[in-house]
Amino acid sequence: MKKNLIIHFILVLLLKIGVTGCTEESISMNADRMPDETAMDNIAGALRNTTTLTNKAFLELTEGDESATEEIFYSLSQSAGSRLTVTAVVNEKLVEDYNEENNSKLNTLPAGNVQFENGGVLSIDAGEQKSAKIKFTISTAGLNTDTPYLLPLTMEEIPAGVKVDTKKQVLYYIVNIRKRITTCYPNNQYEQIDMPPMLPDAFVVFYVNTSTYQPLIADVYGIQKINQIDYTQALHNIGSIVNLRIVTMDYESATGRALLNLSSDIRDVLEKADKFIRPLQEHGRKVCLSIENGNKGFGFCNLNDMQLADFVQQVKNVVELYRLDGINLWDKVSTYNKEGMFAMNTVSYPKLIKALRDALPEKLLTVVDKGEATEYFYDVNRCGGIEVGKYIDYAWHAYDSGKEVVQIIEPWDAEHPYSEYTRKPIIGLAPECYGSLVIPLYP
Repeated sequence: MKKNLIIHFILVLLLKIGVTGCTEESISMNADRMPDETAMDNIAGALRNTTTLTNKAFLELTEGDESATEEIFYSLSQSAGSRLTVTAVVNEKLVEDYNEENNSKLNTLPAGNVQFENGGVLSIDAGEQKSAKIKFTISTAGLNTDTPYLLPLTMEEIPAGVKVDTKKQVLYYIVNIRKRITTCYPNNQYEQIDMPPMLPDAFVVFYVNTSTYQPLIADVYGIQKINQIDYTQALHNIGSIVNLRIVTMDYESATGRALLNLSSDIRDVLEKADKFIRPLQEHGRKVCLSIENGNKGFGFCNLNDMQLADFVQQVKNVVELYRLDGINLWDKVSTYNKEGMFAMNTVSYPKLIKALRDALPEKLLTVVDKGEATEYFYDVNRCGGIEVGKYIDYAWHAYDSGKEVVQIIEPWDAEHPYSEYTRKPIIGLAPECYGSLVIPLYP
């Protein structure tokens, strides 16, 4: 069993990975509302979609997709004084203006490829600031692959009393249909082969820091397996799980809420999921968010019930919206018991894990086992009666300092000859679901 555990779980750290510079934004992004413009005589309105704060959305489909469905709504800067109605339409004429203004060469997505729910009608009741969401469908019929298209959506008629800001009245969708990647060139640019399968006898986990690398770097790693009997060789993909960083739990002092805080780079990756995430999923990888504590005296181990329920809902919204495969929890170098914060307790974290499992029953839920945050997971009584291992799929340790030899930690073994660190078994978790070997790898 010991050897099995070592080869079944290898945690490969892909740290410092690049998109652009990183600033933090909370997931409580209030995309439904516009800034209050009380100084203006008129109410300002804007056409919005559900996944971006700007008037520009990116939609990347995959070859073979027949259609895609998006949601839009109309938002006001103040509550409507009376019921108002607008109609969303496609305006092909705006493509030329956009290309000229942005020095681009986007192609026109034909209006005939777009079908609106409810005829595109969006209504806002008196006293409300936003309409109900409606769906529209983009058909890929007649569209070419790897050809960027522009779809400008605007309002057929602006209601009386609503201030017109031309830029906010147009919602641009940049649409591309990418070719499905089914082959690779492992040795040289002239030797093309079918995409290899996942390595069957090892379970590899990648961490990708999106502030330095884009997630697709996880798609370039493979391993050549040599049969020791007949010396035949077989190429395999590795990286069964790709955990995306940096995402943190933050504390909002004004409200006392626990907020899911997405870095700007993570947000960029999520909003371009068809480019950065779907190819990984198509090749057999599970793409998850790795959530860490914000290291501000607040985290997984000192949540009250209201904060916990609120936070779980935020996580659920993001996972479902961007079609992610799960969540990884990592209480990383957190400092609890700071003045003004709740004291650390041994029940909060297990309750968070159980609540996430209840909210996302079909998704992966994994935990990093390191430090005091998880050291009591062996004791069901200290965990408030919760057997943590029954609610998670996998766990692994994170003792991987570059200044030390590789640490092999076997919590279920009586002796620990391969590491100076020891961890106790997580109650309810099978030994084969624990990652004993961690290898730091920095590309």
